[in-house]
Amino acid sequence: MSLSSTLLENAVDQLATLPGVGRRTAMRLALDLLRRDTQKVVRFAEAVRALRENVRYCERCCNISDNPVCEICANPA
Repeated sequence: MSLSSTLLENAVDQLATLPGVGRRTAMRLALDLLRRDTQKVVRFAEAVRALRENVRYCERCCNISDNPVCEICANPA
């Protein structure tokens, strides 16, 4: 698929790498992001960035956590 915008094509390519997202769905997602208010897209991008940089696995049980030890393992009860 050759698109009129290289930036759009790059976005579609990256979105299509997600599990269960084909090129048509990736195109719909990219076009939806283009239509959204800029601040909403910035918040979306920031949430994905923060997810990747800050979410980790608990050192004790390997549960997903924001901290080195998850809330369940950190609870003395």
